Amino acid sequence: MVSLDAIRNDDFKWTTSINFTYNKNKIKKLADAVPEFNLTGENQNNFASKLEVGGSFGDIYGQDFVRDGEGRIIISEDGIPQKTNAYTKLGNSNPIWQMGWNNSFNYKNFNLSFLIDGKFNYDVMSITQSVMDGYGVSEASGAARANGGVAVNGVTPNGTPVSVVDAEKWYTSTGGIGPVSSQYIYDGTVVRLRELTFGYDFNIKDSFFKKLRVNAVGRNLFYISKKAPFDPEVTMSTGNSLSGVDIFMMPATRNYGLTLNATF
Repeated sequence: MVSLDAIRNDDFKWTTSINFTYNKNKIKKLADAVPEFNLTGENQNNFASKLEVGGSFGDIYGQDFVRDGEGRIIISEDGIPQKTNAYTKLGNSNPIWQMGWNNSFNYKNFNLSFLIDGKFNYDVMSITQSVMDGYGVSEASGAARANGGVAVNGVTPNGTPVSVVDAEKWYTSTGGIGPVSSQYIYDGTVVRLRELTFGYDFNIKDSFFKKLRVNAVGRNLFYISKKAPFDPEVTMSTGNSLSGVDIFMMPATRNYGLTLNATF
């Protein structure tokens, strides 16, 4: 953390500070009899968090498409995309780095402060999106129907190229409760205005109080940048295994309030 009094005089003061954290880890060894350690099992949501030598804490595993040697998705003769039986590593739910920038301004009796923070380079998974896709009630599935299907780089088992798959066949086979997990992994990078405060100090003479400060406070006011279709902080759990998974969580909220601080 670095803090600086950028400006300081009799009437005006500006203090700014930046904090930065970096986290990169590697699993070097497990017990000899333990080839992998499951934090969550491979369940009906096609998601698993487990530890493997060479991997990292927070790795996300799930199902992907079956592809040919050119990377094209295998589409069955009846138009169904094929998915793998085995789970593969799809991402990691721990931000590699985080940063916060806090600024405080004081002009005579007025004060203004704001905090911008961000989390970068990590992955999240949305079961909410996959279920909505599977029922055909998401924006993405509606757009696919309107466009005549889902554009893909696919091929049938006999080598016939496939460029479009029927929207219903695509989303009922890749979405739902047991989705093709790789389709619902998103970049969790998010930058937001975490807090904004504006206040005034009342200097009271010949009173029980020496000073009163009134502040208007807003928290989580808006995103400066967000890539996932949900707030990555609103997930199934903050624990070790489900910190990157959204399963019909409550939406993120803004908070507004007033505070009164008294100095005696």
